[in-house]
Amino acid sequence: EFGRTPIAQGTNGRDHNPQGYSMWLAGAGVKQGHVHGATDEYGYYATRDKVHIHDLHATLL
Repeated sequence: EFGRTPIAQGTNGRDHNPQGYSMWLAGAGVKQGHVHGATDEYGYYATRDKVHIHDLHATLL
């Protein structure tokens, strides 16, 4: 699932946003309270410590 835009897109929902999104992970190997990276003030674009989706998928596998 893509992240969603931080604001409505003129319809009853929000559009896909591959530019910046959050993810929640759980499991024995996941460190509690860890935050990686940052987005702009609106949550629209990743601004620090960007991770390509391919690298994220490789980590999860």
